[in-house]
Amino acid sequence: MARALTWPQIAVHHQWIAEQLKVPVTVATIAQRLRDDHHVDVSESTVRRYVATAFAEERLEGKVTVPRGAVEPGSEAQIDYGKLGMWWDPQSGAASRCGYSR
Repeated sequence: MARALTWPQIAVHHQWIAEQLKVPVTVATIAQRLRDDHHVDVSESTVRRYVATAFAEERLEGKVTVPRGAVEPGSEAQIDYGKLGMWWDPQSGAASRCGYSR
């Protein structure tokens, strides 16, 4: 398994990767810097798998949403957006989506 060969090379830089993710730096940039600056011969997809596994909890924390409580009636407004369909621009002939809000 290739993971057995490359992940230990990446794991040496675990703390550095954690710091980069906090900045935030993209995984693509991290992979490039591992190759260029740290001389780790590893693909971007391998770094993505490593980050997804080794930092799973941290990465999921950013995606958590907490439902807010009830608000007083009339204290806020809501706008619904939708699509009415397509229309053709008579001058250019280009199609455009027609939207609405209410």
